[in-house]
Amino acid sequence: MESEIILEEIKKSLSETDDRLLRMFNALGDQTRFRIFYALCAGNDICVTELARIMSISVPAASQQLKLLEMVGLIVRQRDGQKICYKVNRGEQMVQDVCALIGRHM
Repeated sequence: MESEIILEEIKKSLSETDDRLLRMFNALGDQTRFRIFYALCAGNDICVTELARIMSISVPAASQQLKLLEMVGLIVRQRDGQKICYKVNRGEQMVQDVCALIGRHM
């Protein structure tokens, strides 16, 4: 009986975390988005135009990829005057864990 309670707790925990993790890893499954997130993990905040230049893509393409990373909660946007910059969402433990995992390979 006790094992069934433990299994139910695990099942509940998985369902709550599962969707979020799946969305994050799904977003990172794209090479460009992964490289952008990797760059943001390595630095502080980086503006859209700088990221576009680093990735050798257009500013609109960079913006589109950043929007997807922001939607899943991996990064957050900051306005710096006319510039839009992004940084890793370090307020989320799950994001910190993903960044730490990536950081081991930097």
